[in-house]
Formats: sequence, C-alpha cells, structure tokens
Amino acid sequence: MIGSIGGGEERPSMKLRAFSKPMLGAALLMLGAVGASSAPDTLNGGFPDPARRHHQRSNCHGAYDLVVTRTLNGVSQSFEEAKFVDAYEANAAAGQPCPTPPDTLQIWAINRDVVNQETFYQLTQYVQQNDAAAYYELAFATLMGRVPDIGMNIGFDTLMEAARLGDPSANFLVGTLRMQPSKLGPKDEGKAMEHFLIAAKTEHVDALFMLGLMHSEGIGTKKDPKKGLEYLKQAAERGHVHATFSAASMINNGIGVKRDLDLAYRLGRTLIADGEVVGAVIAASALLQRKDVKQHQSEILHWLDFAQAHGDAKTKAEMSRFRPQVASIFKDMNAPPAYTPREVRICPQRKVCYVDRSTGARNSCHTYTDYWNDCNTTM
Repeated sequence: MIGSIGGGEERPSMKLRAFSKPMLGAALLMLGAVGASSAPDTLNGGFPDPARRHHQRSNCHGAYDLVVTRTLNGVSQSFEEAKFVDAYEANAAAGQPCPTPPDTLQIWAINRDVVNQETFYQLTQYVQQNDAAAYYELAFATLMGRVPDIGMNIGFDTLMEAARLGDPSANFLVGTLRMQPSKLGPKDEGKAMEHFLIAAKTEHVDALFMLGLMHSEGIGTKKDPKKGLEYLKQAAERGHVHATFSAASMINNGIGVKRDLDLAYRLGRTLIADGEVVGAVIAASALLQRKDVKQHQSEILHWLDFAQAHGDAKTKAEMSRFRPQVASIFKDMNAPPAYTPREVRICPQRKVCYVDRSTGARNSCHTYTDYWNDCNTTM
C-alpha cells in the first residue's frame, strides 16, 4: 500500500523472480538550415528537429507512480485517485488486469518514467500476468539505472519480452537500438524495421515516421518513395511535424512521387501554424511553381518576408539571396502593408488509445491534430 511506504512493511526481493518474462520555387527548399525542437507556441527558425518525439506514452503504471510521488511529498489523494490506487494494488495481488486511471491522472502521467520503489514492486506483480506495459516500464527503469541490484542484461531481456508481447514503446525502442550496434546485437536495419512495423500497427506516430524515412531512403529495405510517402502521410495525419515537412518536400519537388503543389502549399501552411518557419518557405515555393504564379505575388512575398524575419541565421541568409530573384519577376517588390494571407483551417484534435492485447488496458493514449487532410473542405 502507498500509505505504508517507509512505514515498515517489507517487500519481497525484486530480483530474478520479477524478471522471468519550376526551379526557383524548388530551389527555395535547398536550404541547409538546422533547427531545434520547438513547442507549437514558439517559432523554430530552421528545419524541424527529426529527433523530436511525438508519441504520448501513458499507462496505469505511470499514473500509479505519479500518485506515489505525490503521496511521498505530502499531497493528499483525491477520491478518484484513492479508488484507482486501491484497485491497482488489489489487481496486482490478485493477478487481474491493470485498472484504467482517471482521465485527468492519465493526462498528467503522459510520458512519465517510473521512479519509485513501491511502483517497481507492483510492476513485478503485473509482469507475472504478461502485462506488456509493465515489462516495458520495468525494463526502461532498469536501463536507466533506477532499479536497485538489477543488471543491464536483465533490463535488455525484459525490454525484449515487452517487445515480444507487443508493447509499442518497447518495439520502437528496440527498433531504434537495432539501427546501430548495441547490447541487442550488431546493427540490423531489417530487424529494426520489423519492430517499427509492430509499433506502427498501434498508431505509434514516431514508428510511422521512421518507416516513412526508411522506405523513402531505402534503409533496411528496397527504396520505395511512394510507400515512404504513405507512411509519412499516416504520421502527418497523427500530428508528426517532421513527417509533414518531409512529405511536403517530396511532393513539392516531385522526389520519387507525383508533384502536388496544392497539397505542398497546404502542408506548408500547417507547419507555419505549428511554429515551423520552414513552412513559409514551402508555401512560397509551391506557389512559385504554379502556372498562375503572378496571381499569388503578394502571398509569396509575404511568406518570404516571414521566413527572413523569423528564420535562423542560415535561413535569413538564404532568403536575402533568393528574395530579390523572386521579386524580380513581379511588378511590385513588396506585399501590401496590410496584406494578410488567406485563412487555413486547422483540423480538430483526435484521441486514440492503444489497447493492450493481454490485459485489455488502454495504454499509450495519443492526442493529435491531423496535419495532412484538408479540413477546410472535409468538415
């Protein structure tokens, strides 16, 4: 029980028992900018960060660990939290599936790593019923050095068991590790793809993005830009920023896929709305390649000025070089002072939860905005 932490109740050993289981427009995209990760309410002046993770991991174990931390810090439990804690501990002892946390608690526990000894003990009980999320949380905590007296080899074995049981976070991590030499073995991009595919089947958005890149570039599989674009599309539909950028670049330049300037423009505008300045470059590039380019003069100049004003140092330098070339084809050098671009409607958010195939628990809930589809016409 949480109330007994530090109060004298001894827990069984957490050792092996627990771990048994047109050219100018296109040229605008040849910027060598390097950007950092950014939150939607800030501006990122370079390229989107490919290492930024979008998957939202949440499960009952992280929620329980959050309550443990609060209790240790003297924070009283709400009625709903206390009810969940009682059910969590009772189900662990009885070999029953992990209960679903209250919605608010589950939101607070998104991407939480387990850190408390009490939770580690409860995890050792949940793994006895093949709870994939419990295996992953215990493995990750072990690999991070948080579980006393448990070696890294057991941590990796536990991670592989979590992956075998279908945990999406475990499969994504194993896939990432197999992209390079690691404790799991030598670099094996084919094996990495197998694990990304398992994670992608649960709508793990970062796995969808990785599959898009691998198929587009021919990493671990035959190069197939069309198949890569389909995976990037699925990731963009689930709010992945770099997938949106990669897809927009491909279709704007016709790299292995059919050029689609209308879609490239819309994706560029979506990136702008998310705080990615490179979206302005994509939008301007797509408009520049249209046959009716002069009808879009003001908007093109507006987005080039936006990129020059808010881009990083390299983006600013590139815009200073390209903008005069672009403006030379128009009768006016600048957009009207009061000009505002057409409004683009951003799609509403959607929530999807992966359901653990062994326990039935709702894990890894992901709330996202569709960055791909045109909600100006589909709503």
